[in-house]
Amino acid sequence: TAVIFEQFAGIKPYRRGAVLAVPLLSDEAFAERFGAKPGELRGSVLKIDEPKNLNWVLVQIQAACDFSQPKRGPLPFLLGAVIPAGYKLKTDKNGKVLSQPPSVWNSPELSSVESISNSKFHFAVLHGITYSLTRGIVDKENYKVLGRFKDQVTSAIAYEHHSNGSRPGYVNLRGGW
Repeated sequence: TAVIFEQFAGIKPYRRGAVLAVPLLSDEAFAERFGAKPGELRGSVLKIDEPKNLNWVLVQIQAACDFSQPKRGPLPFLLGAVIPAGYKLKTDKNGKVLSQPPSVWNSPELSSVESISNSKFHFAVLHGITYSLTRGIVDKENYKVLGRFKDQVTSAIAYEHHSNGSRPGYVNLRGGW
């Protein structure tokens, strides 16, 4: 866990790589903030059949140069989910496991962390669902900090997100030909 994700007292919620717990919201409030209900994202994007309810997180993906020279304005976050070990993927009518789209980044499996999951788990980060918060809103709404991704991991997530999001027609040849 410590190789890619860390926890220690004093991680600020607006720190680069910070992972914040999304407050408990009704399905409608969640959809209003993120564009879809949690169950829709779980099933249609993450392709997860079980468990039916996931814990949702926000990952701060500000560019390193912007973080080192703080400016006023909103901070960029990506929506993600905590996926417990033993989850069950959806299958098609022939029993074939459905694949997640390339817009989902999955961390390696991590050891249990008391404030996140009582079993092994991984994070799934959705590159297509951004959410902006200012420092004032983060402080006002008292977001709970679960930890933070190390800088190298945050840079990789941010690079992939910004590379695909800023270049119409950008082709990523994952897996080769």
